[in-house]
Amino acid sequence: MRVNIGPFNEEGEHYPVDVVIERTDIVSLFSTLALIVLPLLKKFRASSPAAPVVEDADVPENIRSTAAAPYNAEQGELDEFFFVRWEYVIDQMIFSFEQITGNDEPHWFPDDTQKRIDEGLRLFGKYYMDLWD
Repeated sequence: MRVNIGPFNEEGEHYPVDVVIERTDIVSLFSTLALIVLPLLKKFRASSPAAPVVEDADVPENIRSTAAAPYNAEQGELDEFFFVRWEYVIDQMIFSFEQITGNDEPHWFPDDTQKRIDEGLRLFGKYYMDLWD
């Protein structure tokens, strides 16, 4: 696989984009994608100052908005765990892709690890459109 994504043009679009996919890149596509997604998520986690609204159901009880100190959402205040929830979601995604990277047998994880991988991948799909800076 070869990917070259040029700089943004005046309209804010990448230009030029050149992607060459080899047959071997799709033999274990999940693993190939993980090799690309994992470093992107890590870089994103380390550098992104923004965060979307994360649903309480997607995080542990101790960092839900209901566990936060009183705040005024109507006045645009963010609760103390607002960014912590997003970091938790990103960390779950990263965990999933770390497990997948280099593993050509995706069904050979212990049940608890597989459950966590599945959750991270679910969160990746759910918050995919929020992966922007």
